[in-house]
Amino acid sequence: MNRNLGVLAVALLLALLTTVKLFAITAASPLIAYPNNWDFARVESCMGLWQDYGDPSIEAHLSGPVNRLVLTRKTDADMCAVSIDTVVPYLVTRFFHTGDIVDFRYIGMLRACMVLVAAIAVFLAARTANQRLVVSGIYALAFGEFGYLAYMNTLYNEFIVVLGSFLAVAALWLLWVNGNGRSKALQRLTFAALLCLGLSKPQYAPLALVVGLVAAVLMFRNGERLRNCVSVVCFSLVLVFLFSLANYSDSGFGKRLKLVNITDTIFTEVLPNAEDPESALRDLRLPQSCMSMIGKSFYSPGVDQHHPCPDVINVKRTRLIPLFFKQPSVFFGPIKDGIAYLKPFPGTRYGFFEAPPSSHSVRYYVTRATSLGTYLNKIPDDVFHAIIVFSLSAWIPVGLWCLAAVVTGRRSRFGGDLLFAAGGFIIFYSLLSSVFGDGSSEVPKHAFLWCFGTGIEGVAIITIVIELATYIRTATAGDKLNRAMS
Repeated sequence: MNRNLGVLAVALLLALLTTVKLFAITAASPLIAYPNNWDFARVESCMGLWQDYGDPSIEAHLSGPVNRLVLTRKTDADMCAVSIDTVVPYLVTRFFHTGDIVDFRYIGMLRACMVLVAAIAVFLAARTANQRLVVSGIYALAFGEFGYLAYMNTLYNEFIVVLGSFLAVAALWLLWVNGNGRSKALQRLTFAALLCLGLSKPQYAPLALVVGLVAAVLMFRNGERLRNCVSVVCFSLVLVFLFSLANYSDSGFGKRLKLVNITDTIFTEVLPNAEDPESALRDLRLPQSCMSMIGKSFYSPGVDQHHPCPDVINVKRTRLIPLFFKQPSVFFGPIKDGIAYLKPFPGTRYGFFEAPPSSHSVRYYVTRATSLGTYLNKIPDDVFHAIIVFSLSAWIPVGLWCLAAVVTGRRSRFGGDLLFAAGGFIIFYSLLSSVFGDGSSEVPKHAFLWCFGTGIEGVAIITIVIELATYIRTATAGDKLNRAMS
């Protein structure tokens, strides 16, 4: 009993520290946040809430955030990126009038309240002190990490991806360790995770399909009604389908963005790593005249104005799969390039401070000092690359092990194997979708979930060690009892 109280106290302390960091960074004035790299326009254009630098010619401001939003209500449907995260700034605008200046922290605080509600729901869904300690750790990895807290006072949709990932990992792990028995609370957490991920960003929306499928299998094995399990899968499918339709565009800005991304993927990553570029072009159904583009990006001189290979916009990424088997270098080469761009986290390309003195503030120092990314950045590159390669390789056999355990009904007690598979898959998906979605040079911006995935693997290793130690101690005690009785 005393031990359980001690574990619960540690869990509460960890959750409290994370929540204090969450609100400390969100409430900071001047702002401590990611600046606008131009992508704010994808949200600004949806509701007419525009970043204002006092100079209408400025579209980005990489040196630091600026806490000045102007509500013009002038929208641009062509540029608007549909996302459930856009609901947050939209709700904020309902309390202002056209022409008003809006503080970023209204958006950040509403998001912080959403996170707090989600964390409380997860904490209450856990049944034991040990479970609450683990979910507090997951909470800390997601919202105690400076690289993720810096999204709070921004118009980036990455926030909702982090929230969805936190809910997904927590819900799946609780479904695993709680074993038999149905749980309405875990069903609600699962649907919330699917809603966040499935309507987040085009890159990460497919994660909802994976989460929905795994959750349905675990729920079914826990004794849930089949129709409820099927509804989870169908819900994820419908979300991703509708989200894809809402963001599909074959003209204007959407078409241009598609051309930019596929150009950089094919000509700066895939073909430069091909052993036989001519054969690779044929497999991608591109004309030989496109050979001149190899090694160039969309932003290379003259490409934007007169694209040498406009047919590349018709290349579907599914064509890359058979090419990976024919020429493995077009897979492993870009992945190797992407790994090299993962550190540091968060990247050093942007300034985080609206005012330079904030870099010496207590709230910033404490948050960075208690963030996993700070210490991952200090790992020597060779060792770091080895860790990532191991993670990218090991999650597959561990995932198969988990599948076999579910089928045979022999799940691990502490669920360390599930956490390891989940963490490895997050790293794998984050890196793969970034490299083959927009090229390795944009990995620091798009593969941001790798730090969370690495942390989840760390928690997994700790739980596996504890479970092994518990097993050995129990087995040893059993042997002593047998010898005493013989």
